[in-house]
Amino acid sequence: MIFQSDDFVIDDIGNKTLVFVNSKKNPTSDEYDHVLRLYRSLASELPSYRCLAITDGAGPTLQQRQQQSKEFGNILKNITTAVVSDAITVRFVVSSAALFIKTIRAFDVNEFSKALTFLGFPDEQHAAVAEKLSAVPKGRFKALDAALRR
Repeated sequence: MIFQSDDFVIDDIGNKTLVFVNSKKNPTSDEYDHVLRLYRSLASELPSYRCLAITDGAGPTLQQRQQQSKEFGNILKNITTAVVSDAITVRFVVSSAALFIKTIRAFDVNEFSKALTFLGFPDEQHAAVAEKLSAVPKGRFKALDAALRR
């Protein structure tokens, strides 16, 4: 794990894939600084990554998104991102953004496999991705547990 708190997890699971797992609480400024440091450390490699966000309902605050946009601008708009959530409001917001940003898509927790396919993982790699995500303790994140069917 790159970073882990009670409400937020950041990991690089290999294959140029970053994973962000959120509870229903937005990341604190200190927690989100780990995201920005990660992006800075990847520098020129960042555009070749893909992101998987799994959330119980939270995500970056407006201020955090503005900071991210200011620093990384169009780079992040071109990164393929799948957002998996059981929260309809999250899926609605992401689907609205997808009207303008073609590299992002929202998925229900029951569509986890579709999210991995969207990210470019072949079917035979889905189990390996799920195995890596199993490192996050069961019971901490409702959406992750539902997506992994545990």
